[in-house]
Amino acid sequence: ALVDHVDCQLIVALAFFLGLRPGEIQGLRWEDVDSVPDDQGLRWIHIRRAVARNVIGETKTTSSVASLPLIAPVLIPLDLWRAKRGKPSEGWLFPNGKGKPVDLGSVIARTILPTLEANNIEWKTLYAGRRGAATILTQLTGDALAAKELLRHKNLAVTTDKYVKAIPEALLKGIKLLEAASKTAVAGEGETQ
Repeated sequence: ALVDHVDCQLIVALAFFLGLRPGEIQGLRWEDVDSVPDDQGLRWIHIRRAVARNVIGETKTTSSVASLPLIAPVLIPLDLWRAKRGKPSEGWLFPNGKGKPVDLGSVIARTILPTLEANNIEWKTLYAGRRGAATILTQLTGDALAAKELLRHKNLAVTTDKYVKAIPEALLKGIKLLEAASKTAVAGEGETQ
């Protein structure tokens, strides 16, 4: 739905795939994004600051300052946005008309919400993307530590209590794995007797 708004695609991708907070997205500068892959073939984004109520400052916690690897669902809109902006190497990733960080609330109200509504897509929030990233990463890896590292929480309990949401399919998958393990254990005992 946001195909004509690559900046909005990137904003959503940063929240939904990398779990960035809205203030961290607003605080990104081109200098924080690797333009060339490292020796492992990865490009990184470096979270160094946040914007809260139009004030540029520090991240929410010291553990929020971190580097995250960029994946294709983020790299594609990032590279398209960079090209559209004239391939900048410095400055705010999402500047407003005065050269300061854009107000994401305005972008959401002006562009994202109307576009999604026109396509009958329900909008939650950027934080829903952050929670979704944690939940899906935990489900895919089977390890909430991966989500903790992505969200850059100091404490695993915060990640599991506030961000990782229950998925009915996860219970069914777990029960099936438990059943298979119990069958294997029972079969193994039968063979030794």
